[in-house]
Amino acid sequence: MVKYADLLSANFEYGGRGPKSFDCYGLVQEMYRRKGIETPNFDSPSREELQDYFANRLNHWRPTKPGPGVGVALKSMGRLHCGFMLGEVQFIHASESRKAVLVERIDSPLWRHNVVGYYDYE
Repeated sequence: MVKYADLLSANFEYGGRGPKSFDCYGLVQEMYRRKGIETPNFDSPSREELQDYFANRLNHWRPTKPGPGVGVALKSMGRLHCGFMLGEVQFIHASESRKAVLVERIDSPLWRHNVVGYYDYE
């Protein structure tokens, strides 16, 4: 299990790469760093399909099964979004609308129909 409690005090900020603020990809990048895996840095996508972005533009991101310790690509508010699965249903993400890092359920009415895919970094 990757430790994350200290991240819940961070704010959302575009381009945020920690430790006090993150955007969605910055938070996923930090969670992988805590797993001992360095992922490439890039500007978070704004209006492209995340599935295409992860599958075709970012080397080493591969589709995988849902579960703890993998990234999840989502659609949110007409934009692209990503988070990191903490368990079978909980995920952590940097929420633009709430301006904070949150833990939520992937099976909630807000998220269950907005999952684009699950990805892991090899």
